[in-house]
Amino acid sequence: MADFKSGIKPTRPTIFNSLLESSLPEKEQAVSRLHGEAQLLLGAGEETTSWTLAVGTFHLLNKPEMLHALTEELQTVVVDLQTLPPWHVLEKLPNLTGVIKESICLSYGVSLRTMRVAPTEDLVYKGKGRNIG
Repeated sequence: MADFKSGIKPTRPTIFNSLLESSLPEKEQAVSRLHGEAQLLLGAGEETTSWTLAVGTFHLLNKPEMLHALTEELQTVVVDLQTLPPWHVLEKLPNLTGVIKESICLSYGVSLRTMRVAPTEDLVYKGKGRNIG
């Protein structure tokens, strides 16, 4: 924040710089808010992701036939490691998609409540429906 206030710009854009340069009220640009954003980034972007990767890696190493099938599948689209295929190509690979989905399912999720969404029907709580849409 001191760098920002003194006019020092980072060499790459950051979330914090974006928040400080935004038109958010000053209260939303306080140090406590930036601290909360940093904690959220570390918790959501680091711990859960690293654990999911660890779970997936364990199961691939524990089942060599799965690792072999995934490796063969990836070799059909990855010609050289310097130029990886675009996401729309990778997401069509059944083994890769399966490994990703199973790794997410087997690892722990976020510690927040999952939002309940029912865009085409009434939500019912204790037998009483209410149209909220």
